[in-house]
Amino acid sequence: MLKRYMERKFSRREAKEFNKFRAIIQNIVCNWLLGLYIRYYYKIEIYGIEKLNREEKYLIAANHISSFDPFIVAIALKQPLAFMAKEELFETFWSRWLMDWCGAFSVNREKLEVSTIKTAMAISGTKWRLGIFPQGTRDKSGRINRVTRGFVALAKASKCAILPVSITGADKKSKGYHKGTITVKIGELIPSCGGVEETIERWCIEISNLSGLEYKPI
Repeated sequence: MLKRYMERKFSRREAKEFNKFRAIIQNIVCNWLLGLYIRYYYKIEIYGIEKLNREEKYLIAANHISSFDPFIVAIALKQPLAFMAKEELFETFWSRWLMDWCGAFSVNREKLEVSTIKTAMAISGTKWRLGIFPQGTRDKSGRINRVTRGFVALAKASKCAILPVSITGADKKSKGYHKGTITVKIGELIPSCGGVEETIERWCIEISNLSGLEYKPI
């Protein structure tokens, strides 16, 4: 059974897997396990939560600066989030277990696969939200770089708007007895019905305005 579990590919997940039980596990991990650790070292400030209309269909697209980012976004938005995670995080048992029961699914960072699109569409039919980091990997340059096109394709396929969320401060270590500050800012919904390049541009500008990160349009 363990061998079968370790051989399973988590790139394709069904809507029934994004259930209340996994939402409870994610809540425990984010707010009581890793959440306590994060709050011990950081003060988390959240702005724009009043903008959320939980009746609308949207996916969350955030900038990526630390390994804590998925948990920080889940803490800030207070709703179950299904995050795309790199395949390497599913290679060891405990990491695989954590990713599995927190509702994450594996993706190929080199290309957008059919299984990823189908999983995104399955999530859109549940009470969970899809969480994406359009930069693909952590970027501590202080600029908005290497933004991939796939998040717009997933938004279009699942008929969801895009909710820009900025994270700052999570890449800075706390010093001594002074807590660091992590700031999460929630922007305005971006419709996914426009052109791909136009939508990417709007996301980059919105994240830049929210976070203060540098963005230079090409």
